[in-house]
Amino acid sequence: MCFKVARDEKGNQVINIRKRIIAIEILDENLWRSKEPVRQYVNLPKDSKWLDKEKISDYQILNLYRLGRNVRAKVRFNGAGQEKFYFRLLPGLEELNYSDTEKSHKENYKYAPENWEEKVTDADGTKEIEVQVSAAGGQTFRIEAKDDYGSTVFSRDIVCWRRIYVQEIKMRKKDGKIIAMEVYEIIKREMVKHYIEVIRLEDTIMNYKPFEVTNDFRDAIRSAYKNSQAPEFEPYVITIVHLDTMGDKARIEIRYPDKGEISIGPKSPDLLIPIIDTMTGKSKFLWLGEKEYDQHWLRYGLVITSKNKIEIPEENFVLLPVNSSRCDKLKVKVSNLTNERVKGNIYMEVLVVDNMFGGEAAGVAKWHQKFGDSERTNLIFMSTLFFWKKISPKEFLHALLHEIGHMMGLVPDGTGDLERSPTFYENRGHNGPHCHSGLPLKEKFDTENDPKLSKCLMFGAGLVERPALNFCEYCLKALRKIDLSKGWRIRF
Repeated sequence: MCFKVARDEKGNQVINIRKRIIAIEILDENLWRSKEPVRQYVNLPKDSKWLDKEKISDYQILNLYRLGRNVRAKVRFNGAGQEKFYFRLLPGLEELNYSDTEKSHKENYKYAPENWEEKVTDADGTKEIEVQVSAAGGQTFRIEAKDDYGSTVFSRDIVCWRRIYVQEIKMRKKDGKIIAMEVYEIIKREMVKHYIEVIRLEDTIMNYKPFEVTNDFRDAIRSAYKNSQAPEFEPYVITIVHLDTMGDKARIEIRYPDKGEISIGPKSPDLLIPIIDTMTGKSKFLWLGEKEYDQHWLRYGLVITSKNKIEIPEENFVLLPVNSSRCDKLKVKVSNLTNERVKGNIYMEVLVVDNMFGGEAAGVAKWHQKFGDSERTNLIFMSTLFFWKKISPKEFLHALLHEIGHMMGLVPDGTGDLERSPTFYENRGHNGPHCHSGLPLKEKFDTENDPKLSKCLMFGAGLVERPALNFCEYCLKALRKIDLSKGWRIRF
């Protein structure tokens, strides 16, 4: 305090205490006297719906002050009376700079005030002020305030966090087996690195249904979702649907041989028939879903001669390679189909794999086409099997984090809120936006070495164990900068 000696009209000495700014306190009754950084959940609106009614994480949201981008604080002087002061918001040293273009796209990418703003205290020597932080996860801010007498004070740090909720839908088969792999701890550990807090909702169990792009399958998922906790936490909830196998299947017709005829009947040798789509000339794998739940791979098999049609029984077929889940050939016994040797052709209609997936955010392309989910939804489908073989935990981890990255908005192509990533590519052998960090941009990423050389989880390699268990520097920065305040639309 500064003391200024003065005298009144009678000559008596008067000591004036010059009032100075002494503190700026972040408003929150639960932070009283604490010096810890303030955790601000910038994606959640100021609504009591988002307050924690019980302890669901290490950090509880107990009042509205900690929600949204607007942060209130109180400036204090050392005595009553109206005093002029100035304040501004300072970003931390590790500022996640948004470009001018990005700021022009979205107000949430700005913070305010950047420059000094003038205010006057109320009669009690205090004044409540409000600042606005940006949407970037992990960005820190501090409020600076000063008076006209050379005194400056700072608030505690404000750290921007995002919070999301995870709802898992698991399937139970008739034998009681639950189809699922552990995902929550994986997501929680990874997302906290990017200042995203993940809260687990209670699992929902539904009766098993094989994945299909049909109204029936969509309605079953929708029913399970509506009976879960997820609707209560929309739009900030990600829903993970656990499947055994996920893919697109197609029926193709095979004529063998495509030219000429073969012998059928006694002493005729077994035939080796490749599974080839006659429309495209491409080799295909048979779809080998469980008979109890799925369509059988064989719709019909016939020998057609000049005189009649002969049905080929299923036991005459041997899938090759034997005991493989990727069967691209059939050995067909034809010696017992007739009592005498005849000439003819074999015609079959079989169910084949069109595409197979380890995981997909909001479903496969055919899902989008059928149900119109062109915008981000809150659905992630995850397989526990790939070509009916168990997926390794590492493969599953990579696929899951890759799909969550897509759901968060990776990889930015420049047409949305964020500028285009320097390592962005689209299609080139993979579907959708991906990252080629560690690799030069190629016309097509189709070699076995491409996934091994990639340096980012967002490389579009499909279901493989990737050496990169992290996001690259560009995707990491984008993941921190992406605004999650709108959450995800529920469109299924």
